Amino acid sequence: MQSAQLKQAQGSIWGSGPFEEIEVNLADMHDAMVSGIDPSPDEAWLDLGCGTGGVAGRAAAAGAKVTGVDLAPGGRIALSAWRPEGGIGKIFKFMRDYQPPMPDGIVNPLDLGREQTATALLGGSFDLEFESPGSPLVLESGEALWDLTSRAFGPTRILAASLDEPTRTEFRQALIEMAEKDRDGPVIRQSRPYLLIKGTRR
Repeated sequence: MQSAQLKQAQGSIWGSGPFEEIEVNLADMHDAMVSGIDPSPDEAWLDLGCGTGGVAGRAAAAGAKVTGVDLAPGGRIALSAWRPEGGIGKIFKFMRDYQPPMPDGIVNPLDLGREQTATALLGGSFDLEFESPGSPLVLESGEALWDLTSRAFGPTRILAASLDEPTRTEFRQALIEMAEKDRDGPVIRQSRPYLLIKGTRR
């Protein structure tokens, strides 16, 4: 798959659901990213992969001049990437059994959640600092996780819609059972560690 086709396909996938329902569970992560850079008034910000604007909006509220770009290609950077071993990584790993393999030459986005990968990609131009916060997801049940992700999380929504009915039923039940393994009393508490990457250009 060519790069332009891949970007178009990914844009369709991530835009297929109401991601603002997912973003509300990422507020602490977005707060950490913006506070980590501490935007100054009139400072220029470029938010790549801005989604529904959670980070861009916070930076703009602090006075920065923000340009947000989603799925398109000086200064300081702040990036966040899910840790592959955390809850989000487990969901993507689980979904691989129900979808075609990634095209050759495409880096797994979750690899950016490792310090060595971030250093290999960015360390030649930036002095990097790493932090390892978490953004746990708390829901009442595995069923609630399925309802949320199949409705609002583009990758799960599109994958579920592409499956025939028996496979979709199997996929749904397996996802619910996986989520229930994180049960903590009356709720499920999914651990979602991420890598916060801050860099200053050399």
